[in-house]
Amino acid sequence: DSVGLTDTASVNISVGVLPSMTIDSPAAGTTWQAGDTISFTGSARDSSNNPLTGTSLVWSINLEHCNRTTPSCHTHVIQNLTGGGGSLVAPEHEYPSHLELKLTATDASGVSASVTRRLDPRTVAITLDSQPAGASLTLGTETLTAPFTLDVIRNSRLPITAPTSAHIGGVLH
Repeated sequence: DSVGLTDTASVNISVGVLPSMTIDSPAAGTTWQAGDTISFTGSARDSSNNPLTGTSLVWSINLEHCNRTTPSCHTHVIQNLTGGGGSLVAPEHEYPSHLELKLTATDASGVSASVTRRLDPRTVAITLDSQPAGASLTLGTETLTAPFTLDVIRNSRLPITAPTSAHIGGVLH
């Protein structure tokens, strides 16, 4: 650069044809609720059209938990395994969140490629209210002033907490 400083970055480049792969099930657009058993299968072939099996196929199943007010998400690892498929029990979790099934195939030359399938949950709206209105109530980890309505993942059990007394409009209730 202009003051004589330098830096180096390296990137590994694999030469070869990427494996072709598909997630066979569940189908795109499949939805889930907490407690559902979700089976998944996938397949891949190398550049010579030979099937890739066993440890050549790696699954990463994650829950992406996002923020209601910003586009940021963080990852909860559900499970990692090898082979042509498996199953998982859909977790109880706060919304918004979704599952991601990622299949990575690696051929004998070490060339790998991945495909991901997003699975969105079925939701239900929950309304919390207080008498009188205005108490600070908590659903899961979200504390808001009642009344309010939040979407939650169906069949998820989330704690609800309320104060034993509250100052609402300057009056202790």
